Amino acid sequence: MTNQRTHPRSTISWRAALVEAGKRNIIHARAIEISQSGAGLLSDEALPIGMRYQLFLEVTDPARGSRQAIELACQVVHSTLVGNISQFRSGVRFTSQSQALQAVLARLRPQ
Repeated sequence: MTNQRTHPRSTISWRAALVEAGKRNIIHARAIEISQSGAGLLSDEALPIGMRYQLFLEVTDPARGSRQAIELACQVVHSTLVGNISQFRSGVRFTSQSQALQAVLARLRPQ
């Protein structure tokens, strides 16, 4: 299987929350990978493929001792149950861009 990703991914561990437009329900997640075009998330519930959310990321930088909140619009492209941890691994594609995210990505090394 070949990697068809356009942008390199970085491994992270950031708190995340997803909110559907017009709804108050918050889905808590953990962002585990990120790139310029999207993110990999772990959550306790499946995210419907094609659903659009506002994604809120709590970006931590231990070296600087800082935290930063970044908000992005996204769309779910896959969601699969990971049996050994009983959580859903989902991939989201960003449908908006953020200057703050670009600055954070510039500090991360792709892995």
